[in-house]
Amino acid sequence: MLIPSITLCNSRKWPEKSDITLLETIKIRTAIARVYTNRKKSDFKNKQDLKNRKIGVIRGSTLETFANKFGASVTKATSEKQLFSMLASNRIDGALLYDTIAEKYLKMPDYQHISFNPSLEITRTGTRIICHSFPGAEQIIENLSRRIKSLAHKTS
Repeated sequence: MLIPSITLCNSRKWPEKSDITLLETIKIRTAIARVYTNRKKSDFKNKQDLKNRKIGVIRGSTLETFANKFGASVTKATSEKQLFSMLASNRIDGALLYDTIAEKYLKMPDYQHISFNPSLEITRTGTRIICHSFPGAEQIIENLSRRIKSLAHKTS
């Protein structure tokens, strides 16, 4: 059983109005792992294209397992920022990341040339609840996380 993870997003992407209620500020979605590349068009067409390619992952992440499974030459980074820097400087052929994390970096000027193949999904996670910053958000997310985990334990 997948237990949902809780992510607190620091940007104000949705909504823009300050009088929107709390429930309207929460976005629920599934995170998709994709291969990001430093090219205008991704040359990764399927999972087999990872074989013998230098693929960057976050050290100890679940995506490291997938990169190894598909025969990639794995390069480990300690952060997403380091991974995108390695990708931008062509030290790796591709980076394996969840789209919920990569979205933030793809909007930065230094990384706007980075692409991915939208039809290639490596894996999906359970539901993520993403909420932008506002006073008291961390406590609300913590309480929500605790409730979801307790419900998950009751059903397993």
